[in-house]
Formats: sequence, C-alpha cells, structure tokens
Amino acid sequence: MFLLYVNDIADKVSPLIRIKLFADDCLLYRTINNVAYQQQLQQDLDSLVEWSHTWLMQFKAAKYHLLKITRKRTYIDINYTIDSSILQRVDHHPFLGVELTSDLSWKLHISNITGEANKILNLLRRHLCNCSQEVKKKTFVSLFCPHLEYTSSVWDPFYKQDILTLGKVQRRGARFVTGNYSYRDSITSMLNDLDWPPLELRRKNKRLTFFKAVNNKSPVNIPEYVTPIIRHGTRSHSKSYIELRANHEQYKNSFLPRTIRDWNALPPDLVLSTSVDDFSLRLQKYTA
Repeated sequence: MFLLYVNDIADKVSPLIRIKLFADDCLLYRTINNVAYQQQLQQDLDSLVEWSHTWLMQFKAAKYHLLKITRKRTYIDINYTIDSSILQRVDHHPFLGVELTSDLSWKLHISNITGEANKILNLLRRHLCNCSQEVKKKTFVSLFCPHLEYTSSVWDPFYKQDILTLGKVQRRGARFVTGNYSYRDSITSMLNDLDWPPLELRRKNKRLTFFKAVNNKSPVNIPEYVTPIIRHGTRSHSKSYIELRANHEQYKNSFLPRTIRDWNALPPDLVLSTSVDDFSLRLQKYTA
C-alpha cells in the first residue's frame, strides 16, 4: 500500500531530474552546469514538499543529505532546502547498501564490507571452532559471499590495494575453514583444495554475465552509445563492441568500459555459447 501511496512522486519533478525509488528510499539527482539548473533543482524540491503536504506527509530534512559528485576544485555552489530547512552536506552516504562518495572512490565501501565480514568471521571462529570443515565451508560461503559480492559489478575495485584488502578476508576464511593457521603452509594450496577461485576472478566472471544483455536475455538493455564492431579483425570475435573511451580512471574502470574490454578478449567459441548456463560453465573452465 505504501508503494501505491508514493508512486506518483516521480510525476512532480521536471524531466531533466532523475528520481530513483526503492521501497521507502528516494534518490534525486541531476547534472548542474549553471545557476539555472540549480534553481530548477530547488523548484523540484519545493514541488516535492507541496506533494507531501497534499498527501498529509512530512519530509524531515535531518534524514536527507546533499552529496555532490565532482572532480572540479571550484564549482557553482548553493544551499538547497526542503521545507525551509537546509540540507546537510556530506562527502559520502549509503544508498541501497553501497557507500557512494563525492569522488566516486570505492575505498570506503570496501573498508565497510570487509570490516563487517571480519566481525562475522571472528564470531564464527568462537562458535564453530569444533565443527567439521564441511559445516565451516557452507557457513562461510552462505554468510560471507553476500557481504563481499553484493552489487560487486558496481564497485569492482581496480586499485591493487583494494583488491588485496578483499582477498585478505578470503584467505582468513580459508584458514578458518581448514583449521590451519600455520603461516608456514601455503594459503594458495588451501584455496585450491577448497575450490575457491580468487574473489577478483569471481567478480570478473560475474560482470561477464554481460552475455545475457548481448543475447537479449536480460531485462536491462545495452545503451545505444555502446555499438558493435562492424568490421572484425583477426583479434576480435563477431560479437565484439567498440571500446568506450575514458579520460578518468573512475569511468575507465566502471562496469561498461571495463566489461567491454574483458568481453572482447574472450575467445569466439565462448561468446557463441547457446545458453546462459552453457556460457557460465565454459567461462569457469576458461578462467580456471
């Protein structure tokens, strides 16, 4: 009923404003290039306040935050208000479990999820120390993977330090499952015995389910600016795409530019798989 109650909120903002709704979360954003755009955004906020009064609701400004994402050192600045209360400015804020930052760095998000994962691991070490390896393994996979891989296609790190930070949690988990805490023994051998591929590889394979979008098996369509290669050379397959140019590391290593590079590097027989299950199975063998 609540979703029906607020479903028309998107109709109260101008077309250039993007609004995202999920349950009782609401995200409002747009590109600001001049004062007119700032004024329009404030007018849209005022329209939302009028909408709330119509439906006998109230926005509490303390629960709303202003996050500016920019690389510019100097930019047009203004205070935005909701119901005469100035929105609090922040450098980072969570949205649907992902920590967004003003510079689009994922270091804080990775720090948060690894911290939570380590807390769970410490809890399991206290309570499951006498359990069998199979029980420990199932527990680790069921509790840790959701923490370490949730929405990883969005924040998949490209800095080596962030990759190592996530890998350390997996290695600690391998020692917990095997019960082997001797640093004289190879952690790589433990991971191989458990059949645990590196988290970095798991995230890459997850992104390469791009196969679904390529073959119209996904509800999310490939954007129009992503175009296939018309003339294929000896180093490309028939389903290759033109790589997206990027001037900044954040965009260069975001989902589409990075995944297109990985997709184009796959062998022709793999991208021509007949089904999603067949592709996933062959991809695992190819990357093993």
